[in-house]
Amino acid sequence: MTTKSVKFLEDIVGPLTIGMILESYIERNDMTQVELAEKLGVTKAFVNNVINGRKKLSISKAVEIARTLKDSEKLYIKAILNQELKGTGLQCEIQINEVG
Repeated sequence: MTTKSVKFLEDIVGPLTIGMILESYIERNDMTQVELAEKLGVTKAFVNNVINGRKKLSISKAVEIARTLKDSEKLYIKAILNQELKGTGLQCEIQINEVG
């Protein structure tokens, strides 16, 4: 997903979740959840639970998925951290910047 498309989506729906990102990946690549699960080496239930917000991912698992999908690691990390913040009720958003 490009930075421009991420910004566009965030302006409409707010911070993206991992579920939204994976759904977008499925749509962009004309795949099914089963095909994504096979690509990631996980079950369809795992993918479905992540997409529907029933399964939380660790940062390391999110990075692993981003790398497997050749997608932005920063996008996935930001989604994980924003999802954690949302659960606290705090009204703030995470920004990720590369260092070095």
